[in-house]
Amino acid sequence: MGKGIYTYYKERLIEIGGKNKCLYLKNITRKSAYDIGRAFEGREDKVNELLRFLWSGGRKESLSLICREESQELIENIGIPGESNSDAQNISTAEDYEKAQKKRAKKVVNDRAKMVEAEVAKIKELKREVEEIERETGKYELYIGYPFVFGSIQQGPTKTLIKAPLLLFPVKIDILDEETVDIRFNGAEKIQINKALILAYAQSKKINIDDLETEFDDLTSFRSLLSVIQYLGAARIKIECKPSKYVYNYARFKEPEHTKSDLSVRYAAVLGRFPISNSVYGDYSVLEKKNLTNDAIDELLRTGGKFEKKSLPLIERIRKSGRILKAKKLPTKASYIVKMLDFSQSEVVKKVDEMGNMVIYG
Repeated sequence: MGKGIYTYYKERLIEIGGKNKCLYLKNITRKSAYDIGRAFEGREDKVNELLRFLWSGGRKESLSLICREESQELIENIGIPGESNSDAQNISTAEDYEKAQKKRAKKVVNDRAKMVEAEVAKIKELKREVEEIERETGKYELYIGYPFVFGSIQQGPTKTLIKAPLLLFPVKIDILDEETVDIRFNGAEKIQINKALILAYAQSKKINIDDLETEFDDLTSFRSLLSVIQYLGAARIKIECKPSKYVYNYARFKEPEHTKSDLSVRYAAVLGRFPISNSVYGDYSVLEKKNLTNDAIDELLRTGGKFEKKSLPLIERIRKSGRILKAKKLPTKASYIVKMLDFSQSEVVKKVDEMGNMVIYG
């Protein structure tokens, strides 16, 4: 079976509307995302560690997202709560001052511990949500999106705003204790160039991307992010990119403008749920790669089923001979069922009996 039909069906399983988080991540919300840029902003050593981890594709064992030793840097980024001066008016002696200082120091320690625990709690919620969705649907949707692409594309008569991750790195979350969170690669999945973004752009610009590879075991074939941009540029997918060695809080970036139709890179990194496609997308990928087929698949994809192989030559011969056929009334075949059925269910049973198989989609 040809690649084209698989590509057609696979593309139908990728949501390229504005509601897809792979095309437009409006903001960071609990249970669906955690802003790594907010935690790593201004911390050059952590950004370098993040990039080494992402580009290694899992050869570096894990990335420390939150840990006790780095809690001070994290707190400086997420903001220290305002301090109260309510005790200042009660200080009248050196002894009172010393007590107030001890009380304040203890409060600061407690507040900072609570802030770190609150960050870990957010990641716990995200982890729980991802695992619950995996149990219900079989889809594992947790990725680090880095970097992001902002802009807009034309979709029919309207423009669609884009705030999309360019690269998606499959990861798992390890929560070691109330102050420690590590991230490691999910070995069952591949690093991906965001298919929803690429497909939406290609359809907008009428570009053929059938031969564009979008899944990789690691990114060692690309020296840097700029190499990825150049790789896409060779496929006529144009994204403006200015190099940067930092990542930033996602909330710092302004909304893209409808009037501008170009795409450009924003250096954000978000750990979150990015549902790339329908649940059966993976099955289509396996069929395509292994060239698997049977009568049911042939009928589903309309690429050479029993009717096409056997009936069409006969119909063509009859058409050429000019004979007029009278419809024959076929004898009704009895169906023996174990439960009462309504009309539509009965029709399904008859079709299965006639065709020998059935494809259920939905």
